[in-house]
Amino acid sequence: MLQALQSTLKLNDPFEACVWAMAACAFWGMMHFGEVSVPSHNAFDGKKYLTHRDAHFGYDLDGRLVYVHLDLPSAKTVKSGEIQLVFMVPQEGLCPLEALQNLAKVVPAGQSNPLFSW
Repeated sequence: MLQALQSTLKLNDPFEACVWAMAACAFWGMMHFGEVSVPSHNAFDGKKYLTHRDAHFGYDLDGRLVYVHLDLPSAKTVKSGEIQLVFMVPQEGLCPLEALQNLAKVVPAGQSNPLFSW
């Protein structure tokens, strides 16, 4: 299903790049879609929803493998006020890291802006 979705999207289009990044991250990060989306523009609150500041790229302890972790400001599996870390590693062809990097290139945004926006 991810391959079918990716093959139909134009990843240089802001909206479609956002849809792809959301789908790839939700799948590989095993997140509910509500954890990567915001109900409306007016409902956005950086204390409840992912911002660019919440995405961190890095290397594993051996310094070899690139990963990304998202600091979920609210999740169903943590107490109120706690942050849940979601780690994702590169995936061949359907990579959430590449999807996030593409989204950042296509939709430049500030650190306090929603992570998934167009």
